[in-house]
Amino acid sequence: MQVLELAGNAARDNNKTRIVPRHIQLAVRNYEELSKLLRDVTITNGEVMPNIHNLLLPKKTGGRRICQFLSNVPVKKRDSGTRTFASSSDKSSGIKSTSMPSMSQAESTNIHMEASHPNSVLSETAHSVVHLSDARENGVVLLEDKFFGQETPLAEMSKLNDEIHRKNEQIASLGRQIADSIVPSHDKKDNFEESQVKAADNRIIQEQLNQKANEIEDLKKKVTILTVSKEELELRNNKLAYESSYAKGLASCCCRVKGCV
Repeated sequence: MQVLELAGNAARDNNKTRIVPRHIQLAVRNYEELSKLLRDVTITNGEVMPNIHNLLLPKKTGGRRICQFLSNVPVKKRDSGTRTFASSSDKSSGIKSTSMPSMSQAESTNIHMEASHPNSVLSETAHSVVHLSDARENGVVLLEDKFFGQETPLAEMSKLNDEIHRKNEQIASLGRQIADSIVPSHDKKDNFEESQVKAADNRIIQEQLNQKANEIEDLKKKVTILTVSKEELELRNNKLAYESSYAKGLASCCCRVKGCV
């Protein structure tokens, strides 16, 4: 359930409405780191308290046992900024003690001076454990530094989201450019089809015009033939009229001659 809650928080941080595998991986990683850091402490009513070994609990002989336990804790120097800590075991009880963070010579001297006051020693030890309980083996960094630094998974996810946003904007821009280029192509296609239709219409009209021109030429030829025929008929009619008038003249002359005789 904690992993799912962490995954849900990661999804909300990225403004996502559902959990993806990346959120689950990040939640598992956060849960493991948090479990490591909280292994040596206990949170009660909002207060962080270290898990104190039984030898450090206040008893009648607590001061002497604390001095004996702390005197066996070796003090190590920090190597190149790496945090280290040492632990010692209680041979008499056969129980392995919890790990204690390394401390300076001055802190060790103060603890020996206050060994007669168990409560003061416990308070100082709790204060040290609270501030140094995040030191792990092999120089593991603080969870706070890890998840709030420049190389945190959240920062990486934010960078990825920004990059995805930029890519989406580029895709949208390309889509608009493609749409703008497609519309003129459609217009060109429509214009091309319209020009083809007009060309076909023009060809049909031209064929019809050629046909009409041929018909006109044929009619002109017929008119010419008819004109020639008309002229021939007029000449024939004129000749016939002359011949008929000549015949009438001869007939009238003949009648006159007979009347005289």
